[in-house]
Amino acid sequence: MLQLSNIHYFLIIATILFIIKNLKKPKTFFILFTTTILYFFCDTFRFLASDTKKDIILFGIKDFFLLFFILIFINKKLLNIFISFYNKNKLFVILSIIFICVNFIIINDKFLFFLGMYEYFYLPLIFILLMEIEFNYDEISEIFKFIFLILLSIYSIQLVDINFYVETFLNNFTPGEINSLWERKAYNPRINDSTAEFIHQFPSIFNNSGRLNHFNTSFFGIIIILYAFKKEKFYLIFGLLFYILILINSSRFTLILTSSLIILIFFENFKNKLSKKNGLIIIVTLMILYGFSFIFFNKFHYNQYNKNIQSNKGILIIYHNFYEPITSAFDKTRVKTASSFIGRIKMIDSELHSLIFDKDVKLKNILFGNGIGTHSLVTKHYLKNFKYMFENSLVVFLYEIGVIGIIIIFFIYSYFSKFVLTEVIKIKSNFYLLISKVILLFPIILLFTGHQFYRDYAFQFFFFFSIGMVIKLSKYKKNL
Repeated sequence: MLQLSNIHYFLIIATILFIIKNLKKPKTFFILFTTTILYFFCDTFRFLASDTKKDIILFGIKDFFLLFFILIFINKKLLNIFISFYNKNKLFVILSIIFICVNFIIINDKFLFFLGMYEYFYLPLIFILLMEIEFNYDEISEIFKFIFLILLSIYSIQLVDINFYVETFLNNFTPGEINSLWERKAYNPRINDSTAEFIHQFPSIFNNSGRLNHFNTSFFGIIIILYAFKKEKFYLIFGLLFYILILINSSRFTLILTSSLIILIFFENFKNKLSKKNGLIIIVTLMILYGFSFIFFNKFHYNQYNKNIQSNKGILIIYHNFYEPITSAFDKTRVKTASSFIGRIKMIDSELHSLIFDKDVKLKNILFGNGIGTHSLVTKHYLKNFKYMFENSLVVFLYEIGVIGIIIIFFIYSYFSKFVLTEVIKIKSNFYLLISKVILLFPIILLFTGHQFYRDYAFQFFFFFSIGMVIKLSKYKKNL
């Protein structure tokens, strides 16, 4: 029997009150709300599971609801989309089916194949769901305002008093679970003497820092889309607050991806005021300021500073996010680590070398992989002694589906991206088109920088959600 912690009672009560308040809304409102809430809360409920069976049941409930809602909208129009894809790409479809059959034959434990298929082909159905249901701005705005306020409340309590939060809300969490939620940043050892401060990450209760950071990326994209749609101050204010929380959370690539969206907003709002002259002045000024600060942080990288500097959390956050990856690239002791941008690429190279040369891999495995599901998240639940051999998403793809599988995945994603951009072009909005292009790049950037993302269900859900929103909301605006 599951014993809920106080945070789960809080979330459940808030959700029930929200549903009661909106009982007269159309059924599509409840479909959107239910699927979004389930994915938003799925990882926090996962911590309740004391064994594998309960863990799988909790995931299964969430996924059953999503699949149920998708089946409701399976219609002639959707079937025609698949038939049209087949007619235009018959050879590709046939080769893909042959590949899947070969990949299945390779696996010794065939059950793993069906577990792994979930991660590759189930979540994109979210996009189909969004494309088929009818919803308007007011409905989706109300849902996300509710979620935004819940998220902001949880973050704020953690930041104000983390001990109060743990004692009050996480009453049913074990010490090990709590420790996995709050991590201490490991900064460059050369500046971590007895006076140095470590910074606690505040990744919220929704999962550990890595996965939540990627969730933050697609969730922040939704904030930007909603702001761009109607220019409501609520989304601008919340977006800025959320961005500050992302800064505190200290994930570099989340910062890079979310910053690209902020730059879009800035450009869209001030492009008419930016002449070549003042644009050049701004760029030169920023370069000079960055140069001076780089000199300081380059020295900070190699030397121990006094207690006042090392205990300044603001300085440490700026150093860790904006300077350590660059200065570490010139540091022989850290250039191959995750602290350096170059190190990220070298980690991919080392894992690829380990996959291809250190394990005596056969040609068939290089081409067709070792089988879908042999390195998946669900396999970790199915096989208790299973441990990941690779952390890099690109290498994991190669291990499971091989070179041919990656080519197939990239073709499907390029086809999907072309479809999305074609739909957005019809709206005749350059800004929506630009947003779509940036968001579509997110998985590619994460893949080639060595970050995990495709096993992160929360990221996947809100990524497809954000793409669907760009199309649906822009069409809705056009019809006003």
